[in-house]
Amino acid sequence: EYEITVPEKPDERIARLAETILRRENLRLLQFRTRQELLPRAGEIFDLINEGYRHLYGYVPLNERQVKAYTAQYFGFINPDFVPVVVDAQGRMVAFGISIPSLTRAMQRSGVTRILREVRHDRPLRHAPPGPDRPTRLLHRPADR
Repeated sequence: EYEITVPEKPDERIARLAETILRRENLRLLQFRTRQELLPRAGEIFDLINEGYRHLYGYVPLNERQVKAYTAQYFGFINPDFVPVVVDAQGRMVAFGISIPSLTRAMQRSGVTRILREVRHDRPLRHAPPGPDRPTRLLHRPADR
């Protein structure tokens, strides 16, 4: 995971280099407009991940069930503008990139960080509101037991 600052104006040398490589290797860049266009290629993305990491010690390839779960989990909200795909002359995927904008500000505004901060404090958590026939019950984290 990396945070990248995007320059105001793209570097022309990088654009020329990319065009040269695409032309020389007979590759083309696919840009998707909708998630429905991207979803059929999701399996290929995970195939490339499995292929790229298979030689690393301890890597266990993703199985079909995991691929379906990750596809449902992430491809439902991902912006297709941020998923460029490179294919060869036969239309097989050879490279991809996935960028997801930071959600930090949105989480700060919604109070999630406040909730997480409260959960980290070493205090019991109240469960079930007290009532005349129900005393207050306190739940403690396992570390408190």
